[in-house]
Amino acid sequence: MQTRSSRPVLYALTLAAIVLLGFSLRVTRLEGQSLWYDEAVTAQVVQQGIGELARWTADDIQPPLYYAAVAGWTQVAGLGEAALRWPSAFFGVLMIVLAFVLARRLFGSAAGLLAALLAAVHPLWVYYSQEARMYTMLTALGMLAGYAILRVLAASKNQDGYPKQRALWWIGFAAAAIALLYTHYFAIFL
Repeated sequence: MQTRSSRPVLYALTLAAIVLLGFSLRVTRLEGQSLWYDEAVTAQVVQQGIGELARWTADDIQPPLYYAAVAGWTQVAGLGEAALRWPSAFFGVLMIVLAFVLARRLFGSAAGLLAALLAAVHPLWVYYSQEARMYTMLTALGMLAGYAILRVLAASKNQDGYPKQRALWWIGFAAAAIALLYTHYFAIFL
């Protein structure tokens, strides 16, 4: 028999299983395909120093944050196909957790688990999590910005105060929004 006090544990275990499923879908055959053109561009850009990376992205249509993050990662993990794709897989798994957090905030824990499950198994989300491009980072940062603005609105409803908490969530939103713009210029439309 399930008690009210056992529900949080059940939700946590279910979320952990969903995240593990999503993780396994994202890392299975991470090196299964050769790099395609845009991924090869990522590989070329991240091999340059930070100064050259900044110059290259200043002349390109892509901003530098994703490339800088992958460049830092490849200093540790190397330049193999799987290593180049790991940051996207990481942000893809983070999107599962953020889908849960956002849906739970808006609609409750059961909806959060459903959102996490859909995020974990959705073919496009899995596909982009296995590509050495910035799309999962963009999506995760967008979800983070959305969560921060939800928290700002919730703190604003409380007329008794919490101005410090509201200010911190505004700072979190601003940081996520700035990171979004340094990840992909289309973030201006989010």
